[in-house]
Order: sequence, then structure tokens, then C-alpha cells
Amino acid sequence: MFKTKRVEADGSGEENVFSSTDVSRLSGVSLRQLQWWDEQKVVSPRHAGHRRLYSLEEVVEVSVIAELRKKGFSLQKIRRVLRFLQREMGRRLADVLNPESDLHLLTDGKTISMEQDRERMVDVLKTPSRPCSWSGYPTRSAG
Repeated sequence: MFKTKRVEADGSGEENVFSSTDVSRLSGVSLRQLQWWDEQKVVSPRHAGHRRLYSLEEVVEVSVIAELRKKGFSLQKIRRVLRFLQREMGRRLADVLNPESDLHLLTDGKTISMEQDRERMVDVLKTPSRPCSWSGYPTRSAG
């Protein structure tokens, strides 16, 4: 296997581009798993010949998906969340993970929910086409 190096900005406005090897090392996901996720369109990086080049946002997405997999979530459930975010909310996972986002993903280890505000919860996994919402959901405690 050839070692690939981190590729710096190529004038396209991206600050950093990471090779599959970099992403594998940072996220703990095997190179084969990254290839499969690309083929299945879970996280699809840019291609330069046979190389996959990941943006910083894609590295974050891979890391979060890997963590959810370690927690026992099936790839099918994770893909359902990703599709919901894209189709219904017009956002990518990296957008929601941004600290300045008005949306937040929450999990109790069995389900993944999205918080739009403190008063409303959307259960993404149960009915992604018609999400359930509750009003008066208790606010998160700071401690």
C-alpha cells in the first residue's frame, strides 16, 4: 500500500484536504471501510485519480459516524439520519455539528434525535418523513 500525504489547499478555497490514510488515522476507520462508505455514498469525498481527498467537514462526519457505529447504531439508521438532514433540513451532518448551528443531534444510545430548540424535539429515526414533535420538552441542564 502506498502512503499518501496530506494535500494542502489547491486554490479551490479549501484550507485543508486529507488523504484516506490521514482520515483513517484520525478517525480509526479502516481504509476499506472508507472506500465502502464512499461507494455507498455515506461520505463521498472528492476524487483525484484513484485517491480520495476529504475536506475537514468530511473528516468530522467520518469521525462522528464511526463513533455512532461504535455505540451500536446500524449504518442503516445513520444513513436515515443523513438523508433526513439532507432532504428535509437541507443540511449536511457537518453543518449540524458546527457549534453555531441552530440544530443539535442528541442520542440516548438507542435513538438519535434532533433538537431544533429547547421546546421541540424531532425523532429522526421513527418517522423521518413525518417527524414527531413534543412541546414543553425539558431544557438541558448545564451541569
